[in-house]
Amino acid sequence: MFLAGETRGQPQNTAMRKALFQYLHEQQGVNVQLVETGVGETQVLEQYLRTGDENWLNHYLKLQGSCADAEAEYWRWLYQYNRQQGGTIYVAGLGTERNTVVSMYGLLALADTEIEPAESIADFVQALRDEDMTTALQLFKTAMEEQPDAMADYFGDAYAQVQQLYANLQVNTTYKGRLDRDDPGKEFIATGADLFLALDNEDTPYTEQNGLIKPEVQAEEKPLMDYCQKLIVLFDTEN
Repeated sequence: MFLAGETRGQPQNTAMRKALFQYLHEQQGVNVQLVETGVGETQVLEQYLRTGDENWLNHYLKLQGSCADAEAEYWRWLYQYNRQQGGTIYVAGLGTERNTVVSMYGLLALADTEIEPAESIADFVQALRDEDMTTALQLFKTAMEEQPDAMADYFGDAYAQVQQLYANLQVNTTYKGRLDRDDPGKEFIATGADLFLALDNEDTPYTEQNGLIKPEVQAEEKPLMDYCQKLIVLFDTEN
């Protein structure tokens, strides 16, 4: 389930959000909550959903501003509801990284603390475990560039998500200046046009002049965009 638009921060919308997900889960078999987040933020939420540890939720709430109370209410409800449902609900992100410190906590969630890393990435892993996220961020960049095999061995099945997080950090987030002003990732992220996330490090399909999608890409993506605009969930509140 994915709720688009400005649905956050209003009590009535939070109540609707709960009721809608519960209905779709119980009546339609929906098990995945899609969110407007990058890999790191998504993993922070997933870790909270699995453990109920409020520290994970608090990392996410730091990004929510005036919507923090409503978001906290929803995710605490979803955690309890997921426990009642046997832990069958998961979170998946469709966005980009908004804060590199939170992204590093997401990377910590993906890491296996029982595995000893190769010596070549030991400093990075130690910084991650020590929650020295500014240092971890810089060492992460070096490790991905110079020690990809060691990183793949350490993260195992989660390495594909690590690669996507790294790719996200190579480009601007949803709009220029989206990261917090004091975010240490400001120097990590490449400058350039606004993000239209391109996989495999392809050039961004936005023009540098105005951020609009290039005509040739717009034509290619139009069928998908048209389809996405028609993904409307009809919810009968009386039943």
